[in-house]
Amino acid sequence: MPFAGLESPTWRLDAVASLLLLGSLGTGAAYVLNYRIIDDEGPTAASVVTYLLPIVAVILGWIFLDEAVTAAIAAGIVLVLAGVTLTRKRSAEKR
Repeated sequence: MPFAGLESPTWRLDAVASLLLLGSLGTGAAYVLNYRIIDDEGPTAASVVTYLLPIVAVILGWIFLDEAVTAAIAAGIVLVLAGVTLTRKRSAEKR
C-alpha cells in the first residue's frame, strides 16, 4: 500500500447505515445478552456458550450447504457436549 498509493474510501449511505445497524443491533444485542448470562449464571456458563457455536455452525452447514459430517466431527460434537454437560452439572450442584 505505501508504494501503490492509497485510495480514499467512498462512503455510501446504505453501507454506512448497514454498518451502524449491524453494529448497534447485532453486536450490541450480543454484548447485552452475554453480560446478562454472566450476571444470571456466572462466567462459566458464559464461556460454555462459545463452545457451542462451532456445533451450531457444523449443523447449519450440514443442513443448508450439504457439508459432510464425518465420524471425527460427530465424535468432537459428542465430546464438546459432554464437557458442557459436566460444567453445567457441577454448577447446578453448587447451588
